[in-house]
Amino acid sequence: MRNFFTFASICVLYVLGAVFQSQAQSTAVPMRNHPIAPTNWSFQCIFGSECGTNGSWVTTNSQPGTVRLWDSGTNWSILETAAGTYNWSTLDTWLDLMAAHQPSAAIYTFGHVPCWISTATCTGNGWGSGHNWSPSPPTDLTTIGSPAFKNFVTALTQHCSAAGHCVKDYIKYWEMWNEANLPTYWSGTPNQLYNMLKPVISIVRNNVPGAIVSTPPVCGGDTAWMTSWMKLENTNGRLSDYYGFHVYLRDATPETRIKMVERMISTKNTNGWTTAPWMNTETNFINTSYSCSTSFTTADC
Repeated sequence: MRNFFTFASICVLYVLGAVFQSQAQSTAVPMRNHPIAPTNWSFQCIFGSECGTNGSWVTTNSQPGTVRLWDSGTNWSILETAAGTYNWSTLDTWLDLMAAHQPSAAIYTFGHVPCWISTATCTGNGWGSGHNWSPSPPTDLTTIGSPAFKNFVTALTQHCSAAGHCVKDYIKYWEMWNEANLPTYWSGTPNQLYNMLKPVISIVRNNVPGAIVSTPPVCGGDTAWMTSWMKLENTNGRLSDYYGFHVYLRDATPETRIKMVERMISTKNTNGWTTAPWMNTETNFINTSYSCSTSFTTADC
């Protein structure tokens, strides 16, 4: 299943540094307003689908210029199977694919607390919340962060595939926790999430110079949650370079749905972020079937 989404303007800095020198790096043109670049359009390959971890690139004629690595087999719970035990195979597949399909950029989205460090009941068996991942905060989370999460992010940002394709060279965009306004993905408070993310964003920036960081992308036009998050950043230290959210078309017309975008941007500006770029990093038709609503004609779809 593929999700397609659009981007607002962002400046991408050159990505340098990390464990050892890689053989190549991303040559993607930065996202921008005018002229619109291929990186303004992206795709997402769900883990186990017909593209991505099976070794295939997206087959559309349009060939979007960015891939978003959410639900792509690269979440925390999949990459770190036990404390300090890593399985990089799916990430390596992606790194090698991206290297072979330049110019393209990538977004990495944090999420999915592994069972072995979750505060909630979690079986570690199978796929999904309560099985191999949980929305609950890590057991070691304090006001100065989670040591387990910091160790994971350090290992992630320093990782290179066997072919020498490094995270530092190909993943330039970093999203702070997928749809944290939903208890499905984060059952802690915004304050807890801020405490967890603040120290790891420093790790990302130190290991990936020029990294571009997004707010946690919320869904459903949740202006209240985003307001609480921006207040945390305004009060305790800015983490984000841009402002992210998710808007699906569902059964509304684009003319109606754009009003949700307007509300989200108005909230951004009201909280003093008028110069911050914004992105809609996840969209499609209906977000359960990924198909156009039957309320529209075939021509409309």
